[in-house]
Amino acid sequence: MSSTQTPDAGVAEMAAATRSRAVAAGIDVHEYDAVTGALTTLDRWSDSFRHVAAGYVRTAVAAREKGLAVTSGEAFLAASAWYYFAGSWPSPRTGTYQEAAQAQSAALAVLDPGAERLEGELFRGVLRRPARESAALVVLVPGLDGAKEELWSLAEALLARGCATFVLDGPGQGELVGVQPPTTDYPAVVREALDVVGARFAEEGRHVRAGILACSLGGLYATATLAEEPRLRAGVIVSGLVRVPAYDDLPPLIQGLLTVRAGDEEGARRFAGSLDVADAALAIDVPLLVVDGDADPLVHGDFTGRWLAEHVPGAERRVVSGGDHNIANARGRWLPAAADWLAQQLGAPVISAVPA
Repeated sequence: MSSTQTPDAGVAEMAAATRSRAVAAGIDVHEYDAVTGALTTLDRWSDSFRHVAAGYVRTAVAAREKGLAVTSGEAFLAASAWYYFAGSWPSPRTGTYQEAAQAQSAALAVLDPGAERLEGELFRGVLRRPARESAALVVLVPGLDGAKEELWSLAEALLARGCATFVLDGPGQGELVGVQPPTTDYPAVVREALDVVGARFAEEGRHVRAGILACSLGGLYATATLAEEPRLRAGVIVSGLVRVPAYDDLPPLIQGLLTVRAGDEEGARRFAGSLDVADAALAIDVPLLVVDGDADPLVHGDFTGRWLAEHVPGAERRVVSGGDHNIANARGRWLPAAADWLAQQLGAPVISAVPA
C-alpha cells in the first residue's frame, strides 16, 4: 500500500465504533468489515456505504420483477440499513436518511403490507401491528444520530410479543435531519404522535395502552416525556442519560453530528447546553426499566441510567456485562427480557396468554 493509500487514523476508530450497531441493525458483519477495511479516508464513508446500498436496491428491483417478493423485501431492508449508516459520518449529505426511509418502505410493502406511514408536523413514523389484535403500543425513539430505520430489530421483538409499534423520527432525526433542528421539547413530539396513532386505534375500536422504548439521547427525550405525558404507562430506557456534557467536553464525532443536525456550531452549543432533564425525571410515576452496558464508551458516569434508577421511585436497572453503547454487541442478553417486561406492563395479549 502506498503512502497515499494509508488509512486516516480516524477510519479504524469510526469503523470500530459503528460496527456493533451496524450488525445489530442487520448489516452482514463480513460485508461491513470488507467495506470499512477498504476505506482510506472518512470522506469516502458515505459514498462507500451508499454504493453498497444501491447494489441491494438493484437486487431488490430485479427480484421484484421476477416475482420473488421475499427476496426483494429482504434486499430493500438491507439497502435501508446501508443507507442509514451512510449518515453515521457527520457529513452534510443528509439525503441518505430519506433514501433509507424509501428503501424500508419498499421492504415493508412486501414483508409487512399492513404497516402504515404516518406523519405530523413534528415527526415521521411507521405504525406496525402484531399478528394478534392488541391495544398495546410501544413508541420507539432513536438517539442523536439514530433514526427509525435502525430500530427494526427492536420493533420485531415487540411485535412478536403482541405490541403494536410506532417508530418515529423527531426533529433532527432521520428524515427530519436538515429539515427541522433538534428540539428540547420532545414531549410535544410524542404527544402529537400519540394523538395521530391514537386516532387510528380509535377508528378500529380500541383505546391505546402506550409505552415507550428509547435509546441513547432518545433516553433523555423519553425521560422528559414520561414525566409529562399521562398516556404513557411504562418506559424502557437503553444507554440513556439525563444531562449532556457541555459541547466542548463532547467527543469530536458527537460535536460533528450535533452541528450537522443543529445547522451550525452555535446552534449545536446552544442545544447541548439545554439538555438537562434531571429535575423532570423526579416526576416520573410509572414503571421504568433502565438497561445499561458496563462498557459503554459514550454514556457513563453521573446523570446516566444509574442516576435514573437511583432517583425514580420503583425504577429497575439491569446492567449487561461488556455491553457497549445501546448494548448493540449483546442484544440477545437484554432485548428479549426488556420486550417481555414492557409487553407485560402494557397487557399485550401474547404475554398475557402465556400460562403461569
